Amino acid sequence: MALDRTSGFDMLVQISESELNSQLETAFLAGGIFPPAISVPISSGGVTGTAALNFDTPVADLDRPRPRMGLTIPFDGSQLEITAPLPLTVSPLGGDITIVDSIVMRTEGSTQIASMDFTAGAPDVSVTFDSDSASRLAPLLSAAGLTINQAQNMMAGIVLNQLQNDIQRLDLTPPIPVTDDSDATTVFDIDVTTINDTSTLDSDCITFGIRMASDSGGNINGVNASMIPAGSGSLVMMSNFWLLAKVMRPRLARQMGIPVDNFDTPLRLNRSVPAPGGDGTLTNLEARVEGNRIAVSGRATDSGTGWSAVSNFSFYIDIGFSGGSITITATEPNVDTVGMAGFSGPGRIVWWDRRCHCCRNCSRHR
Repeated sequence: MALDRTSGFDMLVQISESELNSQLETAFLAGGIFPPAISVPISSGGVTGTAALNFDTPVADLDRPRPRMGLTIPFDGSQLEITAPLPLTVSPLGGDITIVDSIVMRTEGSTQIASMDFTAGAPDVSVTFDSDSASRLAPLLSAAGLTINQAQNMMAGIVLNQLQNDIQRLDLTPPIPVTDDSDATTVFDIDVTTINDTSTLDSDCITFGIRMASDSGGNINGVNASMIPAGSGSLVMMSNFWLLAKVMRPRLARQMGIPVDNFDTPLRLNRSVPAPGGDGTLTNLEARVEGNRIAVSGRATDSGTGWSAVSNFSFYIDIGFSGGSITITATEPNVDTVGMAGFSGPGRIVWWDRRCHCCRNCSRHR
């Protein structure tokens, strides 16, 4: 949790290439992301007919200049049905279609969606037939005066037309609600980019920079590396300042029933206030980020006729996500109380110390 590591964003979310492909597979098998088959008309070089392509699970790769992503879609069990210059069916055909396009955040109503938008400029499309399919196509191509490369380029053009006019876009995330309000835990805007890790680790990932308010900053091009821990598929990183000053500070002030300006930013009590519960006075309270937790420490005092007490306390707050919402869990507090009570004796005053639970005139305190 740090502002500099989030490149000025309130939150940074990274999803690894392997996790992305796992989600793509799940979505494809469920009938989303990309159609399982397409049938496209062919009319080129005197050849007319229909290509029926049956697709397998798409595979994404981020070995591209940011913010571009490659999507390879294998096809097999497909066929080419020619109607002219003479009726002919060539099958089975197999190979790969590779689509390369930028990932963008697309606004739809009051939501944003990470997409490959094929209508916002032409993606790069290539088609490669496997060797068996190339051999089956060779006689037909020769009769039509075409090479295999020309046939592949022709198919790429047909697929490009299908992408731009029929499929139009490929959504990589569900619609994410965005709003411009005073709630620091609602999303205002999202930027996206890709990370192509050229090291031997090859830790490629998609990165989302999230602003939670209109006055938040962030530079998505400042994110140049994957910070996802080894063995994990994703990472959520929060800005220390946003978490303490924008989320915890107003919530704490509201719960204590005091003005938020009683706390300096990011989160430090700047005056004595009534302690929660109405007994005593809270004189110190400060929160800071330690590793992946928030450490809270403070001091409270109380006194009455002939007695006083000072309590130093500390505890930790763990921040998590569940169902798209922030969860806050606090540990049991560690409390160290020093209390003293005085009373009159024959010509002397005796003090009781709660730290050793004895009279201060005992052997320990003489």
